[in-house]
Amino acid sequence: MTKIAKRNRPLSAAKRDGIVATAGRLFMENGYHATSMDMIAVAVPVSKPTLYNHFSNKEALYRAVMESRCNVIAELFDAALKDKADIRITLNTIGIHFLNRILAPESIGMYRVMIGESGNFPELGRIFYESGPVRLSKVMSDYLAAQTKAGVIKVSDPQLSAHTFINMVKGNVQMKALLGLPKLPGPTERAKIVAYAVDVFLKGHGYKSKA
Repeated sequence: MTKIAKRNRPLSAAKRDGIVATAGRLFMENGYHATSMDMIAVAVPVSKPTLYNHFSNKEALYRAVMESRCNVIAELFDAALKDKADIRITLNTIGIHFLNRILAPESIGMYRVMIGESGNFPELGRIFYESGPVRLSKVMSDYLAAQTKAGVIKVSDPQLSAHTFINMVKGNVQMKALLGLPKLPGPTERAKIVAYAVDVFLKGHGYKSKA
């Protein structure tokens, strides 16, 4: 009984975060297929029994990595939406957070891994899609629906509009980053990209400034 209780003892938050961070780095460096649970256990370091007790297989650990990375931007979205600022300010804040996140080196690296491996491991694509795009579009669509109800904008399909806004912000910048084409836009250019997307988006949804 003592051994079982010890084996199933929950990981500390710091230890779990360390495992997830190490796994993410190895997935990015080696790809999903070439990264084994043994490699991750050694790199953390943590015993294999402990690793398997908390992450039943490599797929479960990959899901934890994706959820951890997506949690960062989801929390930024949540904070911006709860601020109750004018919709233009809110969308600008969300757009900047989103663009900065998807252009971060670790995000580009993991996206490349997901694209490269999803042909052989289709489940990876599903995990990424559910952890990132689906989750973020839900937060956005709920916000747009609330703004429509309040009479701020007119959105007939909140989910479609959420996808549209996110893709307007990405533009071709993410594609260039994934292809390794220099150079990434700096803060001023990113702000310009987002401001333009917000302006076009709001005009297309019947927004009228109170100013």
